Amino acid sequence: MATTTSIIVLLKFFAGRQNNAAIDFGEFTEYLKRYSEHHLEEQPSLVNYMTDTANVLFKELEKLSANHQVLILSPTAEKKIIIVIAFFIEKFSQRYKEILAQPMTPFPHSKKNSVGNYNAQNRSGTFKRTFDKRNSF
Repeated sequence: MATTTSIIVLLKFFAGRQNNAAIDFGEFTEYLKRYSEHHLEEQPSLVNYMTDTANVLFKELEKLSANHQVLILSPTAEKKIIIVIAFFIEKFSQRYKEILAQPMTPFPHSKKNSVGNYNAQNRSGTFKRTFDKRNSF
């Protein structure tokens, strides 16, 4: 049975594997060409990406960019970067699911950022101290 894979699905997968929404155009072009070679029997529509991968991919990316699914930065011949917007959507939805599971998390923040890393006792203590200072006037 022949299946079809859209470019946006491959972009989301590639961004997820790199854990980064910014994808180098050259790297993704090489990945797409290898993917096309490997899955050609299953998906005959991938033959388009076998010969002139970069130009065909760029045309597809322009369509996705017009639909606000990706953003192309520095569209020059030397360096292009693809920003996969769906990567951010998936990351934020995952983070909000974590917040629902652990309601003590105040808002999404980076684990590396220590400014927002308060536990429940620190938050309540800070609130109490602030409230006490206001009532001491």
